Amino acid sequence: MSDTSLEQIYYLLSFTWLCIRTSLVVLSAADVNVCSKDSLPYLFEYNTQTYNLEIDRLQYQLRKDFVALSGMGFFFLTKSLLLQMGGAVVTYELVLIQFDSTDYNLTNTTAY
Repeated sequence: MSDTSLEQIYYLLSFTWLCIRTSLVVLSAADVNVCSKDSLPYLFEYNTQTYNLEIDRLQYQLRKDFVALSGMGFFFLTKSLLLQMGGAVVTYELVLIQFDSTDYNLTNTTAY
């Protein structure tokens, strides 16, 4: 193998690892919203001997507030938003691939 092919393999693996790592971080950030919704039923089943004001505040906050990581209040990271963004990226890439293959076929045809 030549040095250029090794560099290309390295860049491809590095880019793939970066994409996987970024996706996992964003998915775990979106999981904050899911976990906040899942924990509320357990708080209502809490034992009355150990029930205190902090548990009451947490119940109120989880019932009334939308708990999720946000981008300066403009958007909230939820799994539905991430799936919509992923779908938009895949759709855009498919359109680009179709235009690229159409353009390639038109430029390489010979006139009779």
